[in-house]
Amino acid sequence: MLEIDPVIVIMSSILTVAFCLPFAYQMRKNNNKEVLLKAEITSLAESSGAKPEITEFWRQRYAIGLDSSLGVLLYLQQEPKHLVQTLDLKNFKKVNITKIFEETSDKTHVHKLPEYISLDFIPKSPEDKNVVLEIYDGEEFSDLQGETVLAEKWAALLNILIR
Repeated sequence: MLEIDPVIVIMSSILTVAFCLPFAYQMRKNNNKEVLLKAEITSLAESSGAKPEITEFWRQRYAIGLDSSLGVLLYLQQEPKHLVQTLDLKNFKKVNITKIFEETSDKTHVHKLPEYISLDFIPKSPEDKNVVLEIYDGEEFSDLQGETVLAEKWAALLNILIR
């Protein structure tokens, strides 16, 4: 029969816990950020009288919500700068996607690395400025996590509602 030394069991248990602890801490921290983000977008919706049917959260920093009956879009960005936007879609004629890429090349290929993705709201009135809502910033993140698809989805949805 196989004998297991109690010291080895205790040491391996301690090392396993020490290895898993940072992951558990990071997961809890991210869950807390997401709860705060959901609470803040809910508070924003209540203060503007909107009841968003569609909401999306990404990277524990961004939230977007749409109340199609009122034609109101809610946007929230928590970090690195805190930005809250409530947009009345009746004031806009179109939504465009801005994608900025950095090109790098090696001997055989040219690579396009995403730097910035945003939704740009074009106002009906020429005197008003465009409203830009950031979806992805390459300065903050090293990779995309579906932000291109997210931007295309929201641009298509919003352009249907605006027309």
